[in-house]
Amino acid sequence: MKNYLSFFVLLLVSGYACADRSLNQAQIEAISPYLLSAVAETPYSAVIRHTEAKVIEGTDGSQHLYYAEVTDTIRGEHRDRIHYVMSAEPDEALSLDDAEVLITLCINDDGFYWPGTGAQFPAHEQLIQRAKNHVLNASTNQPHFSQCDD
Repeated sequence: MKNYLSFFVLLLVSGYACADRSLNQAQIEAISPYLLSAVAETPYSAVIRHTEAKVIEGTDGSQHLYYAEVTDTIRGEHRDRIHYVMSAEPDEALSLDDAEVLITLCINDDGFYWPGTGAQFPAHEQLIQRAKNHVLNASTNQPHFSQCDD
């Protein structure tokens, strides 16, 4: 069920990316529960602008490495720039959009990594504010982040 719901949000966000980058209230209401869940279930959330991307080929598949400027930290330690990895299918194309997005990430010993579908959202002011308000109620000592389970 979670995969189905994440796919629905991905479709909403994809439609947003292809449109004029504005959201109506119904779209904001539809995206909000998934955003708030992602923020609560990952240790790092921020508004970023991607600046560079690379493909790293490995013996067990490929990874996409993304670099970004952080324009607003929502959860986690503030940084001016971040980079994170995303596991990719062998023939998955690398994409880089320079529009601001709200992203949620996991952290391990190697750094930030993409938790999966439903981790990137439109950087709409209402969504950003909802995420910030949600973080105010989150524990600063949260020991477990369910979207980061390997």
